[in-house]
Amino acid sequence: VTVGAAAAKWLAYKRTLAPQPEHGSDRTSVASDGFTSLRTLARYEQAFVQAFDVLDEELPIHQVSVKHLREMLAKLRQKRSRSGGTLKARSLHQVLVAFKQVFAYAQGERWVPDGYDPVARLTRAERPRTPKDSDTDFLEFWEVRALLDACAAVERSLRYVPLHALIATWV
Repeated sequence: VTVGAAAAKWLAYKRTLAPQPEHGSDRTSVASDGFTSLRTLARYEQAFVQAFDVLDEELPIHQVSVKHLREMLAKLRQKRSRSGGTLKARSLHQVLVAFKQVFAYAQGERWVPDGYDPVARLTRAERPRTPKDSDTDFLEFWEVRALLDACAAVERSLRYVPLHALIATWV
């Protein structure tokens, strides 16, 4: 199985879990796996478009090495974004997250040996650094809803702590 085919099969699998728009869901609705929204799937698709622009998608997945990923990241760091600058660390991070997911899926499908994950073998220095003050740290709508529901439940049991009101103010 090639890395491109593995990515396509993983995306197809994730789409089977995704909420379907005709059922009243929106782009932020969460898939049955509890994590993936349609917006997240779109980000993964974009990450693969960027990655396969510089990485050979016909490469067998069991032959993808740390060296391939290093070279891919180096080329992506030079690539122009739609805004005219270079790709930001968050975009590069999204590419690595997508590949990490594909390698986990490939292990489950037995396309690669257990534990095979060249993304995990990248050193910390080789990984894109997203700024600590990045505005990309946020909760999805469904996460806020789950947090507020949990706070309301705790508040009912404590009866004296306005936890729901406090958290609702912060988010």
